[in-house]
Amino acid sequence: MIRTLFITIAALVALAVPLVPAVAYAYNPIGGICDVPGAQNSSLCQGQGDTSQDPLTGQKGLIRGIANILAFVTGLGAIITIIVGGFRYITANGNADQAKSARGAIIAAIIGIVIILLADTIIGFVLSRI
Repeated sequence: MIRTLFITIAALVALAVPLVPAVAYAYNPIGGICDVPGAQNSSLCQGQGDTSQDPLTGQKGLIRGIANILAFVTGLGAIITIIVGGFRYITANGNADQAKSARGAIIAAIIGIVIILLADTIIGFVLSRI
C-alpha cells in the first residue's frame, strides 16, 4: 500500500517537473543595434523596452505577487493535509474506512499541488505574453 502511494507520488512529480517554466536564453538579433546613438527613434527599435518592470504585469508586479501569495497559502494547506492524512492513515489501526478516508485526503492534496503548479505555469506564460 505504501509502495503504491510512493509510486503514485513519484509519477505525479515526474509529470509535473516538465511543466515548470525554464529560462530560455534566446538570441536577440536587434539587441546591439538599438544601443547606437540616434537609433532609439527608429521604427526597428520601437517597442524594445524592458516590460519586466511593469507594476501590474511585470515579474514583481501586482498580479504575480497575488498569485505567489495564493500559491504559497494553498501549497502550505496541501502540505498540511498530506501530513494530517498520513497521520490518520498510520493511526487507522486496520480500519478500512479510516484508511480509505486518509488515502483520499492525501490523493486530493497531491492533485491540489499539481493544480497549483499548473496554475503558476499558466500565469507565468500569460504574463510573459502581455
